[in-house]
Amino acid sequence: MKKIFKMLYLSLAFLCLLGIGGNLEAGTYTIPPCAFMPIDYETYPLEWCAYNNALLLSNTPRARNADFVAPLNLPNGITIKKITIYFTDENGADWSDIDIRILRYELSTGESEYLATCYTGELATVQGRRSLVLTGSRLHYKTINNNSYAYSIRVSFGLNTGGFTQLHEIAITY
Repeated sequence: MKKIFKMLYLSLAFLCLLGIGGNLEAGTYTIPPCAFMPIDYETYPLEWCAYNNALLLSNTPRARNADFVAPLNLPNGITIKKITIYFTDENGADWSDIDIRILRYELSTGESEYLATCYTGELATVQGRRSLVLTGSRLHYKTINNNSYAYSIRVSFGLNTGGFTQLHEIAITY
């Protein structure tokens, strides 16, 4: 009888460890460009494009300084380890940067705090598809708490980015 209880106990302990270990595995949450919507529809009704592989402004004189937002629905309790932003800068100009802010909003007060901020101008002004990686001290409030906060990502295109600078994806590794 003792052997049966001991085997049952060890089996139960093993299954519990498997369950805990399964939650410790790393995962990646991606935000595609088509998840973003303009903050001001009246100013930018037809001046932007959000495809499965790129978010960009139209190459028109009106397409300037547009802001977009997407909800961020990460699993509760996870810890963010890395954020990678994939983008293309077709002309490499200093004035065609994208500004990215990942925010959390306290549910009880509505106050916002930055989890991370960056802009594509941090890298050398080179043409082509690139990525910007945020880790370590560039990340704040890394543990997700969906009970107290709501999360979102805000993307702002700089002056004259129309058609030249494209956001492809944001990947969050936890």
